[in-house]
Amino acid sequence: MNREGQRIAASKEGAPRGARYVTAAGAALLAVHALLGCSSESAAPGGASGSGAFGGSGGEGGSGAGEGGSGAGGEGGSGGGVTVSAELFDDFSYTGIADDNLTSRWWVRTTDGAPGVDGAQWLSSNVSFIEDPDLASNRLLRLKATTSGSGASTSHAEIQSNDDRFRLGTYSARVKFSNTPLTGTRHLADKLVETFFTISPWVNDPETDPNYSEQDFEYMPNGGWGQGNTSTLWLTSWETATLEDTQSNQVAGDQSGWKRLLIQIDESGIHYYIEGALLCTHDASYVPETNQHLDFNLWFDELAAGETGPRTYAEDVDWVYFAKDVLLSQAEVDARVAGFRASSAALVDTLP
Repeated sequence: MNREGQRIAASKEGAPRGARYVTAAGAALLAVHALLGCSSESAAPGGASGSGAFGGSGGEGGSGAGEGGSGAGGEGGSGGGVTVSAELFDDFSYTGIADDNLTSRWWVRTTDGAPGVDGAQWLSSNVSFIEDPDLASNRLLRLKATTSGSGASTSHAEIQSNDDRFRLGTYSARVKFSNTPLTGTRHLADKLVETFFTISPWVNDPETDPNYSEQDFEYMPNGGWGQGNTSTLWLTSWETATLEDTQSNQVAGDQSGWKRLLIQIDESGIHYYIEGALLCTHDASYVPETNQHLDFNLWFDELAAGETGPRTYAEDVDWVYFAKDVLLSQAEVDARVAGFRASSAALVDTLP
């Protein structure tokens, strides 16, 4: 079965469609996570001394996240002598979703299914490329999600890399999270999820597939998942597609605006950063066993059902970057991105 067929079959069986798939039993566990705060170990700096199998990058130092995921370590030095032998950089400078250069690399979702409210659609028209208002000649990936308070009126957006060539190394993206709708009125009962994540292909039952994995950044501007109406950033690593097999942190507070997100993964664990600050570390048992896809999606987990006025939210993405088998700090990623842009390289791919 091809990948499109797997997605359709998975949706019919209630399988996950990326961040976040929640079983009925898992929904209760979310409330437990909320009460416990930080459900994973306290964060430790990654990359500062070449942890795991890879050489060090100077990394983000600092004390890391405290219990509840509310603390953050400061950015450390940039290190030296880092060699990146294989990497991907995509500046999302496409003309539109029909651009052959896009379709050869990215899949825009149109199949029904989880996650999100029942009855919602995933529309290709909710994925577009727009002019960057802050940088002349730059373009941005834009995801939109819209609703008028019912599942039938709701549409979501998702874009995923065709290739699953991403496992150990450094993942980073520059993403604009939004608290308020692009159009319409903000209702706190609309529980929106704005994401950047990785996800492995599923080849068996995704709830028991031992090789299934995800690493998720999920921002909920209107709260949810046991956090009331408090804006919350979730950081979750999945060992299988059931919530009981996750390690998760949440950080309460406003994350709207442009944010640089970074994940470092080696055999010793997974480190999550935002704006160069270490938020949490997840242990080695959650390190992906197989290669993964890159993914961005935008969807409603709950709706303000009594509010029938249309509202549309947007998530913008400036670029995405991956370095294979090396741990880079955010400063080092930024330097590589700046170098690509200085040479007008909108797409760089040296991955095997």
